Amino acid sequence: MAQLAGGDEALKDLLAELGFTTGETFTASSNGWFLSAERATGEFESRSAAHLENIAGLYAGGLDGDRARIPPADSPSSESTRHRIPSEVVVVKRRILLLSSEHTGHGHKSIAQSLTSYLTELDAAVDVRTANAFDFFPVVGTAVEKFYIPLITHAPRAWGFFFALSDRYPRVLNWFSKQSMESRFIALVRDYQPNLIVSVHPGFIGCALDLLEKRGLRVPFVSLIADLVTFSSLWVDKRSFRTISPTSEATQKLLAMGIPAEAAPELGFPIRRRFETPAEVFDRRIERRRSGAPLGILVFANAFPKTRARKLVDTLLGIEGTRVTVITGRDDRLKESLARAFAGWVGKSLILPGYVTDMERHMAENDLLLTRAGPNTLLEAVSCGLPIVITGHVPGQEEGNPGWIERRGLGIICRSIPTLPAAILELLTDDSRRWLDIAERQRRFAVRVAGRETAAYLLALLGKADGAS
Repeated sequence: MAQLAGGDEALKDLLAELGFTTGETFTASSNGWFLSAERATGEFESRSAAHLENIAGLYAGGLDGDRARIPPADSPSSESTRHRIPSEVVVVKRRILLLSSEHTGHGHKSIAQSLTSYLTELDAAVDVRTANAFDFFPVVGTAVEKFYIPLITHAPRAWGFFFALSDRYPRVLNWFSKQSMESRFIALVRDYQPNLIVSVHPGFIGCALDLLEKRGLRVPFVSLIADLVTFSSLWVDKRSFRTISPTSEATQKLLAMGIPAEAAPELGFPIRRRFETPAEVFDRRIERRRSGAPLGILVFANAFPKTRARKLVDTLLGIEGTRVTVITGRDDRLKESLARAFAGWVGKSLILPGYVTDMERHMAENDLLLTRAGPNTLLEAVSCGLPIVITGHVPGQEEGNPGWIERRGLGIICRSIPTLPAAILELLTDDSRRWLDIAERQRRFAVRVAGRETAAYLLALLGKADGAS
């Protein structure tokens, strides 16, 4: 619903009925109708409702420049009516600002992409902007993004120590962050004028709320927890309008931390819509297993140090009747190392595609995923109906994920590389009985589309947020 203040009630009702949510006002000229960025007063003639519907169609279709011309009708309608636009009547386009990160594992980025996709699908008139919040810290932020992946891969205990510190002393981290991000963050908020801010990263919640409060900017703020079970206290601030929970376990923790139940909706974990898998993909994979076709194993090796990755691939190639696809991401040195070590297997039983942009295709073409317990990867695999073997986790935020997957029968845990062959063969015994059970549980779990559900909730929140702000 459009936000309007003062002026002609009939005009307000007409624009609201047509679904206007633009941030511009409408002006007339002798040669046509215009959607203009200027706030204006004056009179215009609505020759028919079709004129206004055409304007709405242009805006919804994506014309978002300074001006979009709509020609007048050939002749005035007998129902022609004149309206005056008071200066205080403004039709405001609803804007949602997402605070995310670009390079810290891509999980936060994936959630932002999911929300943007579903938000614009459900409401073509809403505007969504994603900000890489690390850009608010031009030097420090770039360094943090650059070293996050190497840190969790090669020095996971060091990351675990930092996670524990930030969890115990969130106010300290927030204090340092807001000193560096204030000017750029406030400039973005004042320029974009969002109706709602949603953070999908824990590092920018308390400090953003502090800065909004300091500058007297009353913008409703939502925290969307991007972890399944174990999450930092950085996610939790009672000033948040809502704190969206992904799981029942996370909800219980929020309640224990003093967040009211009505402010902690449990909406699932948003994943990118291209991982929504048609039923026939589930069926084809199940048919492959029942036919005794070679077992396709997909490995996310960029989560492992090189030595462990080579040992893992060597072990998998030793299992008879397997085809192994190893994703190395942007780690070209790891890909080259594996290509040299297994030169005789490449192109036969070993596929090394490197960095890929069609992960959903690789998930659809394989029968088993070996990965670390990152929540986005786990839930995308579940949505694709790809049984999971979890080989490890990052200390801190991923600690609860392996058990969460195993308790729901969506995968298994095997942290020891030497025991992997036995664990995989156990899945395939008795005509792949346990593998089939996991696949069927995943099919049932994937019925819920958390991205769409969360987007619908955020759109509904906009009206409530207007009242709260």
